[in-house]
Amino acid sequence: MGIVANYATDHPWLVAISAGAAVHVTVFIKGEWHMQAPWLATILLGTFAAALTTDLYRPHFHPLSLFSIVATFYIGLLTSIVIYRLFFHKLHRFPGPFGAKISKLWHTLHCLDSRQHIYLHSLHKKYGSIVRTGPRELMIITPDIFELLDDPRNQSHKTDWYDLLRPAKAVISERDPAIHNKRRKIWDKALNAASLAEYKPLLNNHVQKLLDNIDESSAGGKPVLANDVFYWFAFDVVSELALGKTFGMQEERKWHQSTLHLRSGMGLLGIASSVPWLARVAFAYVPNFPVIRDWFALQDFLKEKMTERVHRGLVGKDIAEHFIESVGEENKWTEEDWQWVHGDGMNVLIAGSETTAATITFLFSQLAKDKALANRLHRSLEHTEATDLKALRENELLNGIINETLRLYPALPSAAYRETLEDGLKVGDTWIPGGTKIIAPRYSVARLEAAFPDAESFIPERWMDKPELVPWPKAFAPFATGRYSCVGRQLALNEIRMTTASIIQKYAVALAPGEDGEAVISEMKDQMAVFPGPLRLAFSRRED
Repeated sequence: MGIVANYATDHPWLVAISAGAAVHVTVFIKGEWHMQAPWLATILLGTFAAALTTDLYRPHFHPLSLFSIVATFYIGLLTSIVIYRLFFHKLHRFPGPFGAKISKLWHTLHCLDSRQHIYLHSLHKKYGSIVRTGPRELMIITPDIFELLDDPRNQSHKTDWYDLLRPAKAVISERDPAIHNKRRKIWDKALNAASLAEYKPLLNNHVQKLLDNIDESSAGGKPVLANDVFYWFAFDVVSELALGKTFGMQEERKWHQSTLHLRSGMGLLGIASSVPWLARVAFAYVPNFPVIRDWFALQDFLKEKMTERVHRGLVGKDIAEHFIESVGEENKWTEEDWQWVHGDGMNVLIAGSETTAATITFLFSQLAKDKALANRLHRSLEHTEATDLKALRENELLNGIINETLRLYPALPSAAYRETLEDGLKVGDTWIPGGTKIIAPRYSVARLEAAFPDAESFIPERWMDKPELVPWPKAFAPFATGRYSCVGRQLALNEIRMTTASIIQKYAVALAPGEDGEAVISEMKDQMAVFPGPLRLAFSRRED
């Protein structure tokens, strides 16, 4: 012990740097640490502060200051991490940006403008179909990637990305397959054919309000900011389905404060979602930062409204009723029950509004730019009631336009991560090691010529009578596939079909004067969910 003590005294920096490396190799190299990030940050700052304070109060400053030794420890820790990730990590042979191999912060710094889909697509063009985009993450863009990830034989599972909303619980973010499957049954009941039939009058009522809003907004030939009217509509639909009460945005023709908080918060998630630990630190240390404050305000608002909905009990035909029914009498609810109902309520609001509104916006941008296509769609709907969902489901052109919109402008351009199990995953001739995070951006997969010839062109016919333009159908997965597929798929499609048919039957739609329709695409943002750029349209009533 004396020799060791003497060595530590004679070579304190060497001991400190070795200790830092040892902590990495024996502790931090294993498992997940994102949920512990706040207290790890506290330890980091605390040790520096304690060391500096101690040094300042020492009678005489010494070169071997405690602060320098602590700093050397962290240098050893970080150096070990960098060397390991660059030269010894199981993914070290895969190509990618140098900085991305060291830290996901590289990814975040390149996505501060919420254009993650463009940045990732540029990496695909530069490095190929398999790119290392993080220390233990690969971006894979191949026609069969969705099929591979969701194949029951592979059983890839959700990554730490899905912990962003914790401690709130929601089926969409639940990582335990057994718990997910149990909660999924509640959602399946809430969104089965019988339940969708019960929601139809609610949906039709909001579509009529949308038409009234377009009438008022376009009176006198005024251009209409389509983003507003479509998002107000989608939020009002989902708020009534989830909370039992509408936000009333269509009547008041303005954004509800809670939805403004959501828009602000989505900007934060778009930036921080690639680095879950950073989001946890930000939530813990800067809760009053504007976008974080807005996010917490939204959570508080939704908790309050969901609690009010629970108090009203089984009183209406909405999704919340199925959540309430699954638990039973309110006086027997546990804290975990409340976490589930609050989390699932937020899930409905985000997944059921942002995605649908964006799809409708992009769809009408295409119809406004292609008058011939819009007229074809109008003719195909001449003898169809816009409320006849069965007839709308059978309209090939309508479905072709919707599918092509979902392909080129996916609601989740790059979100949703998976992790390979210990056995790994084979992609073509390449073996992906177990425990690897996988990101497969739909925005880029949709632009693969091997999967969709003439991929950049909007061609609804590829889904109708030109199957040769979809040689790899399973590359199209806007609602995901397998056990983690979107349970609200049919509700979303009903909403999009009914809305599109109702508008096209009543109005001729064109770009507003002076508009070229490019901003909706060039200014679109990837904020976990897609957010279109501005789209100004001119609506003119058709003759009866």
